[in-house]
Amino acid sequence: PIRTMAFARGLVQMLGVLALLNGQTQACTTLIAGRLATTDGSVMCTHSNDGEGATDPRLVSIPARTHNPGAKRAIFFTPESIPRYVGTARGDIPAYSPTPLHKPFEPIGYIPEVPKTYRYFEETYGAMNEHQLAIGESTCSGVFGTLPKGQGGKALMSVDTLTQLAMERTTTSRDAVKLMGAMAERYGFYGPGSFEGSA
Repeated sequence: PIRTMAFARGLVQMLGVLALLNGQTQACTTLIAGRLATTDGSVMCTHSNDGEGATDPRLVSIPARTHNPGAKRAIFFTPESIPRYVGTARGDIPAYSPTPLHKPFEPIGYIPEVPKTYRYFEETYGAMNEHQLAIGESTCSGVFGTLPKGQGGKALMSVDTLTQLAMERTTTSRDAVKLMGAMAERYGFYGPGSFEGSA
């Protein structure tokens, strides 16, 4: 109990510091508590999506879907701003419905679709799927040697898209990491914002 209280006090203090820095922060922050750090053995994962100040904070439910053999999964540029996506290619999702002000996004490419995709929640990034697989992203700036397709580059994958694909297609963290790495290598990876350092 004393160890748990000390951990809780430290966590609250850390969250307080993060709250004070909120107006000065331009990077995501991830806090994780493993099963040995909680009183009931729960694992907790949090993610603040600070971005560059204009990210789309909506939590949206993406439905599970079945796909015909040979189907393709459309890949869209991820602006990381409001709206982060507009269209129906990812399902009948009211939050992403086209409006007079927001026209459907055009795909920048396609990849082979899998027979079944899982239901999940997303904000800018895929957050958690129906198998309780969750991702918390923490920005690591770098200089990437490519740009997205349609903007002078050849890359299809951003961190946003990779987390969505992991939520759609995997049930374990190990499989999610393997899938995201393989997709980034095969289709190219770009940083969607200037903070993330695309060349």
